[in-house]
Amino acid sequence: MRRPNGTGSITELKGNRRNKYMVRKTVGMEVDHENERVVQKQVVIGYASTKKEAMQILENYNANPYDINARKLTFADLYEKVYASKVGNVSQSSLDSYAYSFKNCEPLHNRVFADLKLGDLQKMIDESDKNYPTLKKVVTLLKLMYDYAMKFDLVSKDYSEYLDLSKKKQEHVEKADDKKHFTHDEVRLLWSEREDEFIQSILVLIWTGLRINEFLTLKKEDVNIEEKWFNIVDGKTSNSIRKMPIADIIYPYFEKWYHDGECEYLYHNAKDQPIKYDTYLRSYKKVMEIFSMDYTPHATRHTFNSLLADLEIYSSTRSRLMGHASGNVTETVYTHLDMSVLFKAVNQLELILDKDWQKKRDAIRNG
Repeated sequence: MRRPNGTGSITELKGNRRNKYMVRKTVGMEVDHENERVVQKQVVIGYASTKKEAMQILENYNANPYDINARKLTFADLYEKVYASKVGNVSQSSLDSYAYSFKNCEPLHNRVFADLKLGDLQKMIDESDKNYPTLKKVVTLLKLMYDYAMKFDLVSKDYSEYLDLSKKKQEHVEKADDKKHFTHDEVRLLWSEREDEFIQSILVLIWTGLRINEFLTLKKEDVNIEEKWFNIVDGKTSNSIRKMPIADIIYPYFEKWYHDGECEYLYHNAKDQPIKYDTYLRSYKKVMEIFSMDYTPHATRHTFNSLLADLEIYSSTRSRLMGHASGNVTETVYTHLDMSVLFKAVNQLELILDKDWQKKRDAIRNG
């Protein structure tokens, strides 16, 4: 049946096509000078696999007309509009997060946003090599983009709310349960090369359990070099803010760095400048390559915790040293642990440098 004038048209395209029905709408008239006549100017609204779907597209458009050109915005085009709308309204860290998440959506950058379906988004998530926390941020960006697109009638459905991250979450949990740490023999090997100034920093990380950022940003003003302790004043969580003992075995490195130069940071380069993470990481990777090891700097923190556990240090003491909340001990108890207990714990770590460490550990435990 012929549709009334002005309501649009549906044309079945020839050939073997997935979406063989083309939906068009007349948006004005134009002069065909060659044939000396006035013809309708039509634009394509969309395509559908069935005539029923095509009719629905046309009816939706007629009920609520929208800017057809806007409906042709690519994923990248729409992202730019969303990003611009957030400038000045959110923090720079949020904007940086949007930009990073956008990069992780590269397979969709040149796709028309309105044409994307749940399968397209889910495929991108499933095939991504990024971890669960990163992909959660990607979904957050997609939600913002769909909110914007629906506000301006670019789409009628938000597919981001149907995305399934359960598989990626499970992979993340499994990796978290398989955290790497240096073996006792590997710690001994590093200790045998302790004259190397950079390896000294790795040993300090192993003997303190500091997060790499906590180590690189530790200031001399927060170190009590005479009493052999230091404060972490800007931790990852409230429990991370803590007072830490300096084990006797690594004290010479703290003392050397403390009295060396005028830099306000404890660990610094020869030019009295703080060391950035990327710079530290490059040197760290070189050491790992030399020793045929495959650990990230964070593995030193896992090693610290593992060694404490091997020495049968109480979990409350380990929690305090690691800057963790303890589910077994109230915060009041482990916040006020006597520093002598913490000193004793970290000084026991040097036992593992001896291959008979278990006998010595048991002797200490038995009094």
